[in-house]
Amino acid sequence: WAPPSVSEYLGRRFAEVWDGLIILVSGNSASSAEHLSSAETRALLAKAALTLALQNWTVGVGAYQTDRVIFEYVGIDNVAHNTYLELFLIGGIWGILSVLCYVVIVLRGLWGGGNCQFVAVQRNTLLTLTLAFAFAGMFLSLTYNSIIWLPIAIALATREWVRGRR
Repeated sequence: WAPPSVSEYLGRRFAEVWDGLIILVSGNSASSAEHLSSAETRALLAKAALTLALQNWTVGVGAYQTDRVIFEYVGIDNVAHNTYLELFLIGGIWGILSVLCYVVIVLRGLWGGGNCQFVAVQRNTLLTLTLAFAFAGMFLSLTYNSIIWLPIAIALATREWVRGRR
C-alpha cells in the first residue's frame, strides 16, 4: 500500500518507538546520550520530567527551568516534549490544575451554545481541533508556544457568537 522507502521508514520509526518505550518502562538508560535515537531520547526526557515533577510535585521547578533541570538530571539539553509533563514539572500540582481548567473552559465554550444544527457542526469541528491539540501535547512541548491558546480562543469566540444569535 506504500512505496518500499515509506514502509522501511515507518518500520524503523516504530522500532525506535518500541525501543524508547522499553527504556521508559524498564528503568534502564544508556550511559551516553550521544547514540540514542529520537524515540529513545524522548523516552528518557519523559522519564526524567516525570521523576523530577514527582520530586517537586507541590510547586514545580518554575517557568523556563525545565531544560536546565532535565539536563542536570539526565544530561540531555532539551525539554520534556510532552506538554502535560512539562506543565506538571513547571508548576507541580498547580500546573496540572491549570490544564484541567483549560479543558473545562474549552468544553464549556464548545457546549455552551444552543442545539441548532449549525452549532452542532461547528462544535464537532472545534472538538476535533481540541482533541488534535490534546494528542499533539503528548509528543510536543506547546507550553511556551502561543498556539496552545488557539482552541480556547475559538471555543470562547464560538460561545459568544452563539449567545449573540439568540
